[in-house]
Amino acid sequence: MDLVACIIWARWRRWRSARGRWSRAESLAPKLADSGVFAASAAVVMWAWFYLPERLPKSYGKWIGEVAKVDSRLIEALRRARRGVFVYGKDTGQAPLLESMCKDYGWPIEWGDPSKTIPIPCEMVHMSCGPNCEKHAVSRYYTASLILGTVALAYGSVPLYKMICQQTGWGGQPILTHRGGDADTASRVTPVTDARRLRITFNGSVSDVLPWKFTPQQREVRVLPGETALAFYTATNKGPSDIIGVATYSVTPGQVAPYFSKIQCFCFEEQKLNAGESVDMPVFFYIDPDFTKDPQMKGIDTITLSYTFFKARYDDNGVLKPIPTN
Repeated sequence: MDLVACIIWARWRRWRSARGRWSRAESLAPKLADSGVFAASAAVVMWAWFYLPERLPKSYGKWIGEVAKVDSRLIEALRRARRGVFVYGKDTGQAPLLESMCKDYGWPIEWGDPSKTIPIPCEMVHMSCGPNCEKHAVSRYYTASLILGTVALAYGSVPLYKMICQQTGWGGQPILTHRGGDADTASRVTPVTDARRLRITFNGSVSDVLPWKFTPQQREVRVLPGETALAFYTATNKGPSDIIGVATYSVTPGQVAPYFSKIQCFCFEEQKLNAGESVDMPVFFYIDPDFTKDPQMKGIDTITLSYTFFKARYDDNGVLKPIPTN
């Protein structure tokens, strides 16, 4: 879906720019899309955590619960209120749920009876952090910022290293995309027609603990610098159970990596295959036109893109990690 959206958006931009109609709003749209999708996704996750926790991975529920530091009985009361079971001003037999919570925390017992106390006191909602909602919000925001900052620093080191490699080509990793002045790749994907065609070959392998078959569908393609190309790999789970895999990639010769730009691929993302399932995995890429201007690229006519799949699983903190090979 991402691949199709990228292609459609690039064509739309070229069509609008050719007619002088490309607007500032359209330039900002790609920059705001990620944050908009993230905000919407976060809202859906939090809604599900409150009202449909069974639909979330256990690691999500555990992590959110630890950060929120809210008694599970209070969350259950909110869920029952949504279902119309926990009703303010009526004796619906729900008092024991929060009354037991009041006993444990040393609060007045009547706070737990919705027929007597309307609404649930802020002292309960904020878990003894005080009756002042504004003060509590600032306190929780500060605490959450510290927690998220620590988690981001701990788990962001690997993605940060990957991002640096993708932007510089270190370690033989292809650059994610070359960016133009308006953060769009359309200006880079113009074939250099007077350049020689490059032979792009493909290689696929799996770790020895992953019972998958992973092969490229084509042995090679030939492209001009600046010309986009679409290649496919096929992965088949030959094991008896569902397995999660994560792929890493590299380009050889390594000095070509700064010019090998991937618009879309499946690398570093969770790929779950059911037992016996086969899927096709696309790679959409191009060789940056600046390849032709680099004297060190003169003798290079063949470039190899290699992927290796590793077996992976989620740890206790909900982080996806590769399983070491034997």
